[in-house]
Amino acid sequence: MWRSFPSDTLGETAVYRAHWGSRFDFMYPYTNDCKRWVGNLAQKTLYWSGIAEIYNRARHHRGATIQMYHSVSKPEEQRWIDPRFTITPDEFESQMRFLGRHRNVVPYTALTELLERGEEPPAGTVAITFDDGYLDTLRVAAPIMEKYGLPAIAFLVTGYVDRGQTQWSDELFSLFVSHTRNFVKIPEISPSTVDLGDELAKAAAYAALQLWFITALPAERAEMLALLADEFRPECVPPRLTMTWDDVREMVREHPSIEIGLHSAEHLDLTAHDGALAQSELDQCLQATYRELGVRPKHFAFPYNRVSPEARELVLQSGFRSAVATGNGIVISSKSDRLALPRMETCRSLTLFRFRTGGACPGVSRSLLRYP
Repeated sequence: MWRSFPSDTLGETAVYRAHWGSRFDFMYPYTNDCKRWVGNLAQKTLYWSGIAEIYNRARHHRGATIQMYHSVSKPEEQRWIDPRFTITPDEFESQMRFLGRHRNVVPYTALTELLERGEEPPAGTVAITFDDGYLDTLRVAAPIMEKYGLPAIAFLVTGYVDRGQTQWSDELFSLFVSHTRNFVKIPEISPSTVDLGDELAKAAAYAALQLWFITALPAERAEMLALLADEFRPECVPPRLTMTWDDVREMVREHPSIEIGLHSAEHLDLTAHDGALAQSELDQCLQATYRELGVRPKHFAFPYNRVSPEARELVLQSGFRSAVATGNGIVISSKSDRLALPRMETCRSLTLFRFRTGGACPGVSRSLLRYP
């Protein structure tokens, strides 16, 4: 039986069901967390009751939030992308319309310069970021942001842009929704055959493979994807979902309010490898961007939001002025570490989005609910 996700629109759920039916059910453990659902409901109540606004005024809150997006996909691309990392164009436009009317959206560089001066951003200040270099950042998100006069920064994974290659995460996800075999062998993950017809077993295999890919080297990833494709025998493969350098140049030319940042060369976890390999990741992405665009970006996004003191120091020594990670409801202030600025993964609920960009989150929810 098909079970819709709490954050989905009916139209979006219908799209997934039309394409894959019950094959998408293995994502249910990822998208249905009872504790988070209760917390989100409480935050919505705080917003609509006016308590959040009263809290903001009483505490004279200041501070910014950095919103993290990955993909803004149309129906024909949604089926290839893990639903945790994409939202629909309608959802995105609703959020941008709200930001344009009710929040102080600033360029990412302007926010970091303000922090460097030791100044506090006003409550409701927002910076918009995009990770990975999805083609829909250019084709879908950029025109919407231009419509509302909003700036952003796109953090590119330059190796994938070099090749115009779909991210390993999307290739992996596509195998799990388009396989034609149910009983498969997955070396390095399970000593026995995995039954993809069992939702829990399928979800566990998907989670284990994600962890494996995060720390694997590019050649190892390519070998594993080829092996999985032979085992899973997908009925079709995803289209190109990543920008090429020609696409990036078009974005820079047609949408100058979108800055370029870097997200490594091969999307490797910088905390999982020795300093020489991590340094190579940084050198390669800087060299590629200078070669193709004639610029050396000053802002970095840690892959998988994983930061260590060693990786932080390498980023600093490579000439970056700031770097972003992730956080749940964290407000940016002059005291924030500019080489590990926390971001919030965007949500699909417009009410939660309003609450989380207003300055009261996480203060009021922590004070009243013990919820971040």
